[in-house]
Amino acid sequence: MKRRFKKLTESQRVERLQQAMFNLIPNENFALFIDHLRDARDYTSRIAGEESVIASERISTAYQGSINTYNEIIDTFDDFQQQLEDRSVEAQERAQ
Repeated sequence: MKRRFKKLTESQRVERLQQAMFNLIPNENFALFIDHLRDARDYTSRIAGEESVIASERISTAYQGSINTYNEIIDTFDDFQQQLEDRSVEAQERAQ
């Protein structure tokens, strides 16, 4: 699967991720997972600001990479959830 994923364009990757997320959004367990990622991101951000981490460029870069990864996943979830909510509101408005 990795090889096929690498051959996809950026827009194809986003579309595949959105299709996968479509079934996950209504799942309460997935929402809890995203909440755990938010907590992990916040904790990692606090640790990244500690003097011992800042002193090492390598460690600091690793922490920043983790934070960026958390943000990408969370932002994708939030954006897709917002799109679904917007569509729902639009459908309700059209029905009236």
